[in-house]
Amino acid sequence: MAIPHIILFIDAVCSGNHTHICEDISDLESSFSGQTSSFIILEGNWRFFAGQNYQSQMGNFAQGHSGTLGPGVYNWIEDANALGAGTNDQLVSLSHD
Repeated sequence: MAIPHIILFIDAVCSGNHTHICEDISDLESSFSGQTSSFIILEGNWRFFAGQNYQSQMGNFAQGHSGTLGPGVYNWIEDANALGAGTNDQLVSLSHD
């Protein structure tokens, strides 16, 4: 069985401080809460939220996305293929399917 795995980065283009996450996180806390600008999904499908405890799901719903993203490199969180406009530095919690 594959283990869900995402890497969050403070800066765009997957640079700067980063953290590896392999489970649902209801609150990223001070070090990464509201600071994510890019990410890499290595395994699993992930949902992203602007609030603690999986509140206020983020996603590029206007472009027909479901709000769930799978494996790939997301160099800028606001890109249309990522979470869309206005999402930079807004991520507070995330979960995997």
